[in-house]
Parts: sequence; structure tokens; C-alpha cells
Amino acid sequence: MRLLRLTAGIGVLVPLPLVSAQAQPREPLRVTRHAPVDTVRPGDVITVTFDRPVRDEMERLPDPAKFVRLDPAISARIDWRDPVTLRVTPTEPFAPSRRYSVVVDPSFEADDGTRLQLARRATAACC
Repeated sequence: MRLLRLTAGIGVLVPLPLVSAQAQPREPLRVTRHAPVDTVRPGDVITVTFDRPVRDEMERLPDPAKFVRLDPAISARIDWRDPVTLRVTPTEPFAPSRRYSVVVDPSFEADDGTRLQLARRATAACC
């Protein structure tokens, strides 16, 4: 009987810390890297990698054309390589002696409810 009460008490106490740990806010979504880092060549593909998957399925990923832009603007295909990595593939070559930036706006939300805190800019110079 005494063992039964002790077990029942543990069953009630154990889930409480788990619930409070889950209720803590998650860290904001972060860009961990981009490539190329300094120099982009005319035919390069630019990638931007987040610290965790934005969605659990490729089919549910948000349309990156709505929150990613190139500065200066050039024609490019913007898509997801995988749930963690954006890919920017120019359809025209980068011009020599120009600096290009890929800007990721914080307007989209990951599955876990997090967002980038600020717009993120990755810049590289051509050739």
C-alpha cells in the first residue's frame, strides 16, 4: 500500500518539469552560414543555411521568393535545397566588380513558431 502511494506521487510529479521545459520560449531562428563567403563567380549558386529545419517536409516549405531578394536585383531562381538550406541560382551571370547581397526577410515562420529576429544579409563581391 505504501509503495503504491509513493509510485502514484512520483507519476504526478515527474511530468511537471517536462511541461515547464516545453513552455520555455525557443531561441529565434538563425542563419548559421552562407556560401560563397567573400567572392562570388559568374555562375555560382548562393546558399543560406539556417540553424534548424524550417519545416519537416519539403512540400510544406514557404515560398522563398516572398521573403528572399537579391540586391542589386538580378534574375534568379530561389528555392529550397532541403528544409534547412535556401538556394539562389542566378539565371544571368553576376557582373564583374559588383557586390551582391542576398537578403532574407524575417516575415516567414518556422514550424516551431520561431522567426529571424532581423533581416539577414549575406554579401559577396563578384570576381
